[in-house]
Amino acid sequence: MLAPDPLPEDPQRLRIEVARTAERLRTMSLVRLGAPLPDGRTRAALALALAQQLADSAADLTGDPRRRLPDGLAPATAGDVLAVCGHDLAEAVAARPADPVAAQASARAVEALVVLRRDL
Repeated sequence: MLAPDPLPEDPQRLRIEVARTAERLRTMSLVRLGAPLPDGRTRAALALALAQQLADSAADLTGDPRRRLPDGLAPATAGDVLAVCGHDLAEAVAARPADPVAAQASARAVEALVVLRRDL
């Protein structure tokens, strides 16, 4: 029997969800990544927008200035960019183990990753 996933507040759960979502994006065809969804955005654009949110959360937790991801990233990079930004957030959360703000940031990110993966 498999062990249950850690709670959303746990940085390990964040790492799991980042890996699952990044892998899903990495295995998606370029056509599918770039195809418009009903709201007009592409799957890659959704993933890159979430990557920006994860990067902003990490910067907020570490006290670093927020930085924008480069414009014009290719759809094929969405999985890797999401993985890097998610990893940075997981590290920032892990560095503040008893901080409710960090736990909340992790839980919000986990929820957003699950929703994105469902919408892909």
